[in-house]
Amino acid sequence: MSSNEISPPSFETIDYWNDEYTRRKRNREWYFKFEEGLDDLLEGHLKTASTVLSLGCGNSVFSQSLAALGHTVIGVDNSPTVIEQMSAAHADNPRMEFRCIDCCAAFPFQDETFDLVFDKGTFDCIRCGPGWAEKIRICLEECHRALKPGGVLLSISHSRWEVPFNKDNWDINTKLFYP
Repeated sequence: MSSNEISPPSFETIDYWNDEYTRRKRNREWYFKFEEGLDDLLEGHLKTASTVLSLGCGNSVFSQSLAALGHTVIGVDNSPTVIEQMSAAHADNPRMEFRCIDCCAAFPFQDETFDLVFDKGTFDCIRCGPGWAEKIRICLEECHRALKPGGVLLSISHSRWEVPFNKDNWDINTKLFYP
């Protein structure tokens, strides 16, 4: 790469995100905001007082929006910086918890814990790095394990890709959504 070329962001690295959340103090919404269509998209997938796992939660207001509707949300991210920020900002909300975990390794949650696992751009970031297919396979298997029977994994992505890791007992529906 020449000295004039700009290198692409390293979305798959913890260092990139720690720097991003240290520099930017405002919330960052990838793709679109909750009130711009996510609430409609989630309708029918959440029952009253659902338990939600938000993968790569960052500092999005998604967790806060769901908690305000009566759901319990555990936001996970691999950036300790953003987890500290979100934990401090929402320390008084018993419906919200934030944990620093690697979404591409075994989750520290029991089987059948969540009604919904939500991803908005996390899989896209993982795809930016080496070994992405294996990392996504592990993450998907952990999502499946952590979901309650009938639970839903909802992934919002710019990528148009088929899930190459389908198991016989996974019901996969793909739809294009334009907010």
